[in-house]
Amino acid sequence: MQVGFGAAGGDIIGKNMGAGELDPMLPGKKITSIYGFCDIRQFTDTTECLQEEVMVYVNKLGNIMHSGTHNYYGMANKNVGDAFLLSWKICDGELPGFARFTDCPTEEDRKAVNLSTKCPSNSGAGQRNRRITPTEMADSALTAFLKCMIDLDNANSFGVLHEYIVKDIRMGFGMHVGWAIEGAIGSRFKIDATYISPHVEMADRLEAGSKIFKTPVNISHWLYALLSPAARKFLRKMDTIRIRGVDTPLTVYTFDVTNPKPGFATPKFERDEEGENKQIPVDFENDPEYKEIREGLDPAFLECAATGVELYLKGDWRGSRTAFIRALELRPADGPVSHVMAFMKSHDFDAPKDWAGVRDLEGY
Repeated sequence: MQVGFGAAGGDIIGKNMGAGELDPMLPGKKITSIYGFCDIRQFTDTTECLQEEVMVYVNKLGNIMHSGTHNYYGMANKNVGDAFLLSWKICDGELPGFARFTDCPTEEDRKAVNLSTKCPSNSGAGQRNRRITPTEMADSALTAFLKCMIDLDNANSFGVLHEYIVKDIRMGFGMHVGWAIEGAIGSRFKIDATYISPHVEMADRLEAGSKIFKTPVNISHWLYALLSPAARKFLRKMDTIRIRGVDTPLTVYTFDVTNPKPGFATPKFERDEEGENKQIPVDFENDPEYKEIREGLDPAFLECAATGVELYLKGDWRGSRTAFIRALELRPADGPVSHVMAFMKSHDFDAPKDWAGVRDLEGY
């Protein structure tokens, strides 16, 4: 059942079967989870090229995505042709400060939920179940998606995808945290286990936004706030935008990967007293791998890009332009800097009089 419906789906469908007969009319259950949405770029062209072989190709991609997710406490939820929905369940009900779009989570909120909440028991890639904190789950989810991105790059270069005539396939990734209703949708003829929520849709929107900013992964500020301070140091703020149906402005972050190191984020274990492998928590503070996958990323570029974004949001577009010009000298093809520069240029680098540090972004 877990293979057919996913690990999360097997549990959902099992509850709906009750004493042995499927009952699709049961109400769902509210949970809080991290959602990861990933989409295969130029999938129509890939299908045209590969024809019948496209099924095997997509399944090889799916194995990369699902393995990375399950190794870090996540669950494969849904496959939709050219896209995959992954989830990392945090708790039943709402996680205070991190469940709604109206939440404005602080560092105090993050510390509080780590004291009050433990995620469902999970062994990750190990043998011994652990109950981890919401922040460890968030750090693990980010690590899982970074691993998926890097494993995909290596599969293109010399791995399981290298043999195909379609070369250098790319995927976009979006990550968010919030509430959802977990349950079964359908009838006695066909039923699916799923999550229904605007927060699942937000992960989808963030993935779509990665095409706009030309970045592999886009991360919401709600998830950013749940990450450990050490993990947050690796993320780059790109923009703050208004999007349809959400009253709170969205600040978008990315993680720059410049060195797709083979074997990145292979799970690490220690033996417990009973001789079973217990997975060691990810450690953005001390694990050198996170710095290694950013080798060649000039600190001067990051400083100029960060300065440019802050000046842009404050309304000093002339100052922002100066910082961004320097950033593009150091990294000419940078997507986020180029995108925001183009927006400011459309206004002759003069912020509108009513500028409040946020803008509408079509296509998000």
